[in-house]
Amino acid sequence: MERSSRRIQLLKIAGLSCLLFVFACDTDPADPQETPPTCAPGQICISGTVTYDGPEKGRVYIEINNGNSQAEIYVESAHGASIDGPGPFWISGVEPGTYFIGAFIDLIETGDRNLTSPYGRTETFTVSEAGVYVQDTVVLSPAAAHILSAPTSLEVLPFAGGAVVDWMGENSDFEAALHYNVYWSTSPEVGPDHTIGGGMKSGLPARKSENFWINTDVENGGEYYFTLTAQIGEQTGPAAPAVGPILIGEPKSNNTVKGSVIFTEKNDGAPLIVSLIDNREERQEWKVINNPKSPQPFEISGMGDGHWEIVAMLDRDGDGQIWKNDPSYCFFDGEFMPFFKLKGNILNLGKIELNTPNAYHKVSSIHWTNGTEEEYRIVFHVRQGLKLPVNVTLLDSPHLPGPVSLFGLSRHYVHGKVWEITINLGDTLPLASESYTFAIEYDDGTTEKITTPSPTILNEFAIPIAPVGEVTNQDALTFSWQAPQNLPVDTFDTASSLFPNTLSHLYRIIVLGEATRVGGPVDQSLIGEPKLTGGRADGAWWVSPVMPPSTLSCEYNFLGYPRRRWATEHPTDSGKPFTTGSAFVWQIELRDAYGNKAIYESQFTPTRQ
Repeated sequence: MERSSRRIQLLKIAGLSCLLFVFACDTDPADPQETPPTCAPGQICISGTVTYDGPEKGRVYIEINNGNSQAEIYVESAHGASIDGPGPFWISGVEPGTYFIGAFIDLIETGDRNLTSPYGRTETFTVSEAGVYVQDTVVLSPAAAHILSAPTSLEVLPFAGGAVVDWMGENSDFEAALHYNVYWSTSPEVGPDHTIGGGMKSGLPARKSENFWINTDVENGGEYYFTLTAQIGEQTGPAAPAVGPILIGEPKSNNTVKGSVIFTEKNDGAPLIVSLIDNREERQEWKVINNPKSPQPFEISGMGDGHWEIVAMLDRDGDGQIWKNDPSYCFFDGEFMPFFKLKGNILNLGKIELNTPNAYHKVSSIHWTNGTEEEYRIVFHVRQGLKLPVNVTLLDSPHLPGPVSLFGLSRHYVHGKVWEITINLGDTLPLASESYTFAIEYDDGTTEKITTPSPTILNEFAIPIAPVGEVTNQDALTFSWQAPQNLPVDTFDTASSLFPNTLSHLYRIIVLGEATRVGGPVDQSLIGEPKLTGGRADGAWWVSPVMPPSTLSCEYNFLGYPRRRWATEHPTDSGKPFTTGSAFVWQIELRDAYGNKAIYESQFTPTRQ
């Protein structure tokens, strides 16, 4: 059975509550809005009221939007908040600019807007000077009636004692359905009222590209057919084309991986799910263990030869979906994954610990140069763990006059919902003695305050060698660079000593595009410093895969990102042709084990086709 890249994405979704970088920090209960809001001197704050007179209920999310929030993975819009329901809101620390306010009701408690969510927005307005700007009212309107279509790309991956079902909803910026219903049967006639020898699972919340469900209500050796329908309230759409027959069981191979999973929390019968993933060859295997006891041994067979990684999680809700409330472990941070190698052997990974915080967080640095100018940036990142944040505030920073309200964005299927913002310090070097504090409010009403130390600044760069200046052989362009003399020391963390990983840093090439459009330091703020952004929105022309310390060159179009990022066979060119006579900007990025980056920016000009 072909194992598609969408199934590989599914494992990334299954691990969406895992992140490599977890800093030592102090945590204290806190209420981000425990005192009446005030606008600190030098800040811009926005207040207003959301109204809605319809029957739908739910948390209201409000975003200060510059119109670019749906355009790219990297976005500039980063300010917002949420409230229990329609009512007054307050947003602190907005940058000068032209915006509109958008607001929606979260109908299914995922933190995301659906096509059927009541929505409203204001007219655009401009803020340029410190003070409080009042937008009187954001009026929400009911969504237009929508006729559901059949879900697409239904795929089923069998394993011993179960099967993973994943699918795509309607192709839209916002998921059309609110819920999905999965049906399976031993008969090809499968669907509503047709589940002979099988069953149905109803009411699965719509999760955009994260739609999946783990079905353990099947028998080894049995053959089943699967389909599903989308649902909005009482409206049920047509069934997806059935998939099957799917033979349930574990494939045979000469490889076995074993180990044990440790979890410190009391487990009331939640199944343990262990997954092995080979993103390069687009394969994966699963294991579900009912009523696990810590330390819980596991053993998985069926993997072919190759390089694999591991993901482990407790389905504490028992709903067959891995999301909030489910402790998990994986290595994926969006840029780096350590692998273990299988080639006809039995591998014992030792002990793997599930240790998921309420919310993952990191503070990292970017040190940028073009050989003449320098720039420092501090990047703040918060993402859901065991709990779903509904309000995230950068409460205290030595570089800002007051708190900053952040807006969570579903930026990528790998990361899930994140709250991220960057402080651009220009040429001001941040001090090692500084610290930063977040205040987080969760969907269960609890709050938390997290303080993290200042990140390490990488003061040495990988130096570009080629292409620099005029380039005459652009048809076979190779980027090359020289490693810095003093390299990062700390290595990437590993699950056990058996992971063959002692890397201390990684490289990546980013071609930003034509120099007339991108490149150079980010402009400073209109009023005061530093500048606060939601991420640099250059819209990269081409991005290479990450490369280990031993690699000091990279061919243009070689395994380009984002298309076929992990493939090793039949790579697809993803770079664009260069325009003769135009200068192009590229960067060599050095990244350490904690996500800190040193970026050296250069230019080249093709002189012929």
